[in-house]
Amino acid sequence: MTKRLKYCVNNEWRESSTRKYMPVTNSSTGEVMAEAPCCTVEEVESAVVKEEEIEEITIEEAVETIEEETEEAEIIADNCPFGIKNLNIIRNK
Repeated sequence: MTKRLKYCVNNEWRESSTRKYMPVTNSSTGEVMAEAPCCTVEEVESAVVKEEEIEEITIEEAVETIEEETEEAEIIADNCPFGIKNLNIIRNK
């Protein structure tokens, strides 16, 4: 059976209550890799509401967050003997 994916709202993965899914294919081979939910109206509306509820931040706060995340990524890259790309591949298994 093909893997059925979840949908994401506000950084949270959720199961859809839909019965309708669309295929996610490998564009090179045409192989169906998974099925993505055709979310219900309520699920889409909840995602839109969540987006509207996102707190606006200042440019300074955004820059600070990016700098912190960049530092963390550099630490991981420096301490990962097989490279950050391979680390991401391993995490997704």
